[in-house]
Amino acid sequence: MPSPGTDDLDAALRALEETVAAQAGVLLDLENSPERALLDPAPLSGVTRAEALAVIAVLADVWRAYAALRDVTEAARSLRGRRSRVDARTLTELTALLYGPSVPDILPQTKILPAPEIGPVAQIRRVAQIRPVAQIRPIAEIGPVPARHRPERAGQVHPEQARPEQARSGQVRPAELARRVDAAVAAVRGRMRLILGVRNALLAEIAAGSRAVAETSVLAARLGLAPGDAGLVAARRLLAELSAAARSDPLGIPPGLRARTEAAVAAATRSTGDLARRHDGLDADLAAAGALLAEITRLDDTARRDAGLATGRIRGLGPLYRLADNWRDDQQHGLAPWLIRLRAQAAAGRWKESSRGLARWLEVAEATHLAAQRIAGANGAALRRREELRGLLGAWEAKAARLGLTADPRLLPLARAARRELYSAPTDVERAAGLVNDFGAALAARDGSPARPAPPRRPVQRDRSGTRTHPIPPPQTAPHPRPAPAPAASTTRPIQATPSAPPAPPGQSPSPVQSAPSARPRHPTQPTWPARRTRARRPAGSAGGGKPAGIGSSTRPEAVT
Repeated sequence: MPSPGTDDLDAALRALEETVAAQAGVLLDLENSPERALLDPAPLSGVTRAEALAVIAVLADVWRAYAALRDVTEAARSLRGRRSRVDARTLTELTALLYGPSVPDILPQTKILPAPEIGPVAQIRRVAQIRPVAQIRPIAEIGPVPARHRPERAGQVHPEQARPEQARSGQVRPAELARRVDAAVAAVRGRMRLILGVRNALLAEIAAGSRAVAETSVLAARLGLAPGDAGLVAARRLLAELSAAARSDPLGIPPGLRARTEAAVAAATRSTGDLARRHDGLDADLAAAGALLAEITRLDDTARRDAGLATGRIRGLGPLYRLADNWRDDQQHGLAPWLIRLRAQAAAGRWKESSRGLARWLEVAEATHLAAQRIAGANGAALRRREELRGLLGAWEAKAARLGLTADPRLLPLARAARRELYSAPTDVERAAGLVNDFGAALAARDGSPARPAPPRRPVQRDRSGTRTHPIPPPQTAPHPRPAPAPAASTTRPIQATPSAPPAPPGQSPSPVQSAPSARPRHPTQPTWPARRTRARRPAGSAGGGKPAGIGSSTRPEAVT
């Protein structure tokens, strides 16, 4: 009949054997893993070398602890043998081996790898985190000796009941040592994964930077740029420094090296890309600049034409404006000669100079274009309002004809007065608007329907392109000069040209507009630009043979366009 403690001792022995066998497999896999090659201290330096030496030391202690556990297991198996019954002495020895402090005190808590202090590596995502030792469980736990199987001989004390001073110095239980081995293996594996993760992250950044520098080099060669012009020298030097640090000491990268390398590569890529876009789009940009110059020229011609027409045809004009006379063709600051020089530089292969000059040209041209738009709108406002009043008068005359009121004695004088004012020069637009409104109101009273009033005067046209509105014309422009009142027996003179301002000093952009003093006549003048001869007006109410004429008949005064 077997001893009462044999079954529990056999279970504890089998558990210890399974633990030792599992730890042997884990240690062999760890030694043969690719991460183990990173622990070779020969090519390492700095923080990484110190970490590698610490990991190697812990790994050596792990192998010593494994050997001690293996020896205890073999000794217990040899002592147990295959006997079904064991005597009390053998039972006591087995109990001391499996449950007592029978193995060396290797891998104490203070020797298991602590969390690394690697500074700059905190900016890099860690591939594996090292778990605290308290969270690691051994592969197999050997339980305490059951109370009913403990020896009860007189004077014999079980190892677990012994006081600390009675236990042998430097010895621990096999279960405790197995737990420490498991914790140390987990710490070593985590530290190896950390070093590998940091190294791989750095190598990935270096590879990406090297690809960017290679692409930038090809682009710079196509553009004919020197390496220094593209910023490639600094980027390559920093990449080489970072690559050397990643191979020898990935955990001790100098502070700021990664950030400086990334900034240098990004700056080289960005500057070369901007130059490539300017080079490839220079022809299209020059063509667009020519179209912008043509549009400014058209607006300036329209503004000058409207100013000349309004001077002789509109009474009570406000100030008229125009661009400076030399804004386009001045050899030093004119937009046209400037653009010609830029095109010549591009044709000669000096595309960088042409691109930089085109950027400055566009600043001046866009400001001139905005001023030309405002001037054209302001100078033609009075003529456009006169045309609106003419259209409204014609619509009401057609309505009167449709109602059979063309010869109405109340409407006929109002219609003639409005037509006379609108189709004679100079036209008082405000008085014409009042006459047109009076005619419309009288026609509506006869018809019984409300009349549509004449459009109100729009004294200032506003720019709606932005969040604010600006009065037109801009403050940089100058009023178009009005001719002085002509003598009684002479004709008036056309608008005099505005004197040009002296050219701007070198280094300053020319002003897109030119100012000049204004002279407003105190009396209305006859049309002077271009001068037209008008026929004498016929008496009101007569046409040809003296027959009365109605609203909208051919007896209107000579139309002034």
